[in-house]
Amino acid sequence: MPARLPETTRQLCARVLQPFMHYALLCLVLGWRAMTAAPLLPWHAIPAALAPWLLLRWGESRRLAHPEGATLIRRWIESHVIGLLLSAAALRFFFDAGPDLLIGVATWGSVVVIGSELVTNANLRTVLAGWSRRRANVVWPRMGIVGATCLAVWFWDRLVLSENLTVAIYAWVVGASGAVVWLTPHSANRWWRALGAPLVAVIPIIVFLAGTPAGRPAGSLILLGAALVMSCAHTLFARGRGTRSVEIAVIWFLGLGGLWLCEPLSNAQSTGGGDAQWYALVMADAISQWRSGIFPPFVGQSIYAFSGSSFPGCFAPYFQLAGIAIDVVTGGLLSPFAIKHATAMFSIIGGIFSAYGVLRVLVRNQRAAPALLALLYGASPAWLGALYSMDMYMTTMTLPWLPLVIFGCVRTFIKLDFATMLWLVAPLSTVWYAHPPVALWMTLAAVASQFFRLGTRRRNWKVETGWACGATLLFAALTCLPFASAGSAERSSDLFRHDYVLRTMAEHWATAWKPVSPAADRLNDQHLGWSLALVALVGGCLAMWKNQRSLCALVTSTSCLLVLLVPLPGAQDAIWRAIPEAIKTVTNNWPTQRIYPVLASLTAVGCGATLLRVIRRRESLLRWATGLLALAVVWSFSEATKFKRRGHVTTLSLEASARRLYPENLVLTRYAYEMFSQKPDYFAHGVMNPLIKHRLLAENSLDEIATNTSAASSGVKSKTITVRNQATATGQFELKPDLRLRPGRQYLLEFDFEAGDYIGDLFLRSDRLERNYHLPSDGGPRAFGSGATQSKFITLWTSGDAPEVVKWNYQPTNGAIPAGRFAKVRMTEIEQDRLPVQTESLLPYRALVRSSTSAWLETPRMFLRGYEAEVAGKPVEIRKSPQGLVMLRLPAGESRVELRYIGPAVVRIAFWIASLTWIGIGVILISKWAKIRLPARSRPQAALPGSRALPQPSASS
Repeated sequence: MPARLPETTRQLCARVLQPFMHYALLCLVLGWRAMTAAPLLPWHAIPAALAPWLLLRWGESRRLAHPEGATLIRRWIESHVIGLLLSAAALRFFFDAGPDLLIGVATWGSVVVIGSELVTNANLRTVLAGWSRRRANVVWPRMGIVGATCLAVWFWDRLVLSENLTVAIYAWVVGASGAVVWLTPHSANRWWRALGAPLVAVIPIIVFLAGTPAGRPAGSLILLGAALVMSCAHTLFARGRGTRSVEIAVIWFLGLGGLWLCEPLSNAQSTGGGDAQWYALVMADAISQWRSGIFPPFVGQSIYAFSGSSFPGCFAPYFQLAGIAIDVVTGGLLSPFAIKHATAMFSIIGGIFSAYGVLRVLVRNQRAAPALLALLYGASPAWLGALYSMDMYMTTMTLPWLPLVIFGCVRTFIKLDFATMLWLVAPLSTVWYAHPPVALWMTLAAVASQFFRLGTRRRNWKVETGWACGATLLFAALTCLPFASAGSAERSSDLFRHDYVLRTMAEHWATAWKPVSPAADRLNDQHLGWSLALVALVGGCLAMWKNQRSLCALVTSTSCLLVLLVPLPGAQDAIWRAIPEAIKTVTNNWPTQRIYPVLASLTAVGCGATLLRVIRRRESLLRWATGLLALAVVWSFSEATKFKRRGHVTTLSLEASARRLYPENLVLTRYAYEMFSQKPDYFAHGVMNPLIKHRLLAENSLDEIATNTSAASSGVKSKTITVRNQATATGQFELKPDLRLRPGRQYLLEFDFEAGDYIGDLFLRSDRLERNYHLPSDGGPRAFGSGATQSKFITLWTSGDAPEVVKWNYQPTNGAIPAGRFAKVRMTEIEQDRLPVQTESLLPYRALVRSSTSAWLETPRMFLRGYEAEVAGKPVEIRKSPQGLVMLRLPAGESRVELRYIGPAVVRIAFWIASLTWIGIGVILISKWAKIRLPARSRPQAALPGSRALPQPSASS
């Protein structure tokens, strides 16, 4: 008995001190939440309100000492639930707290208590582990079928339907699929449950919605197919896991965590700012080209990008290709907004699973810690800030591939074979297709790791040289398309401003170590995050201490990238001036936005794997590390709520989102012209109509001969309107009279402004039309505006079937303008047959041109090498106009013109080389998948000197 006294005393002290530890941790977390929410409560409110919970837990500590099984779990839940209810009641009645704070106490109290209890209470963990082993083999696989069916219906509801399904329908899905899963006899085949549950749940919904807009046949087939695919995928995975049902639970945990992070994007509405709108137009243009038989979409050609924009098609076509694939799979049901959001959602969720898979391979026999690190990777502000704060969808596309690149780097320390070459080169090439600036810095990090490997181990130069040459050739074959396309495209000369870059990096570094701003609307909100910064510090130190050479290379790359961001006096300027111009050109003026995503992947996978490998044999350290990682996930997800809030705030209604894609409202942002060396003079920040952006130029002098604008303004169907600024009953000012538009007609408005010094915004609104023009200039020197040199013409039309009444008003930014005459407006109906250039279609570009003499036709397309034109079926010469546009030679008289972009010969050759190489890799992966794995046996002396080899899979894992 005396020999057991110290152990008993230790257990008793642990039970007594455990409530106080939970109490302190809970006060800290809830106090921090209260500080960020800034409630009108005294600072002692949280500790005082939690006192009833502490007393109850303290009193229950001895009762929870020895019960086993269900009794322990029941008493544990009772004590916490009753205690938190008492604390909520104290907050409500003694401190007059609102419902938001009460919900926060319940939510965060549950998270903190459950997490810390599972880490510290060994008795509870033992009971739960035994219960899970008995139940999980039946519960998790079958519950997953129900969850997969519900998720399929939820995705269909959010991305396809215009109105959300009712709760009753979701209740039916759960009940019907659950009945099939749990009431099926145990002897029934599992595939019957996988197919029967979605069929029984979904077919009645399809029948119920038949005849409604939500019950379109194509949409119903997509719903049924998605439910069957997701259910079968879960069943196939569960079948492969056997009795390892905990792995199924972890996969669902990661999937739901990733889905929670990108929940604001699970809709078919416009979310984000101007950059997000441009990506939606790019997606709509790519899909329109695909449906018209034009592939690949190197340049913009449809009404959504009629200027022939080369961004991102010529540089990074991954975003558009992914959207086309989603459009094909979904049968063309999704809107461009929904497809754009789907690409980001798949990237976030795929990135979490990618990081988890790589960490599971590098750190065997562990699930919880790799899963938490994967969630930290997906929830890092490096990604959420890029997506929600800056609408950087192309950056987000790289999220699933960076961990695979890192895994390929680690494999090179083990064995140099073809499988290692594929693991390293194929994901890295995909990153180049997704976002070249991020790919550039990831490539530099990978190259640095290889130099580190060559300098720290024995080398067989014959093998090293052969493998390096093979990897280089494979990389060149896979990435020749974006490199060739970028080389043939014209680029702006102002792509890196040294002083501006250093100044913004210093400002970014000063705020990067602060929590995310409440509105999550700053550029500086994209940073590594406290959680990953701590992982980087601890993992980096352990890697150097324990000589984990493969992971030391990643840590070294992380340190070098951090040095580039630290504003060291004099040193940072010298470092960036020494960097080659080619690297700075690709990086552009935003190095922090390119480097932080790479740092996040190197930290989560490289430093995280190092941390777990060092402490894996020490159970107590591993348990505490898992607990700290859980708290880090809680912190990161609490920061992620700010990004999610911004996503919801910037989401427009379905009606407003639909208006943004109407042809009369399409606004080409600066990205449509920014990648070119010059912009046309008529470039505007508002709507530009390609119909009137055509000119005929003299054959020799290139003087303007005729324009569609001049021809349209000379029409006979016109009227002059005196527009006055009138006060309304609410004290605001509106322009009167209203304008009336008839469907199928286009109108040219010529303004004679009362004053040329208007500074403000001119708004035009109707049921479908939504315009905004900046005064005195809406863009270039020939864009619309009230200035002396500005154009005074705009076009209005409606793509609807009913007449539109347009209301307009002017909002000055330099003080109010008095009531009175605003402008005289001559409104002319455009007669197509009077125009010298009649545009018949944009996909492909066809026009009927009438010219009295031989001339040059200047089109709205920006000039790129690779255009071909035919006049009356015969090739004609193409040149670059003085405005930087495509112009082609025309004979006198009437000519039919067809213009198309086929790309330079080098781009076409690169396209076929890259396509055939990717197809070959796909065939290899399908036929030789069993060989593309981590080698079953490695030599630690040759691969990782001074460190233990990667552990081999055991029968239990």
